[in-house]
Amino acid sequence: MTNIQFMLGFGDLQISQVLDNLEHIFEMSDVYRTVKIWHKRHALEIVQVIGETFHDTNVNSNDAHDADDDDDDDDDDNCCF
Repeated sequence: MTNIQFMLGFGDLQISQVLDNLEHIFEMSDVYRTVKIWHKRHALEIVQVIGETFHDTNVNSNDAHDADDDDDDDDDDNCCF
């Protein structure tokens, strides 16, 4: 998370939203539904961190693979604002 472009668009608001909805986040679609995320990569990182911590996320879901394969942040079709 040292890449400045990756850091942009993720701040206190998103951190609060993740913490407030932690019990509802199991895969990337849950992140899109509960957190104002601008980049797929942010959603993937959130799911991975929760998975490493609680071991109850679906990091292997199709939308997670889509984020790995398509790292183009301009194509955030699944994001909701």
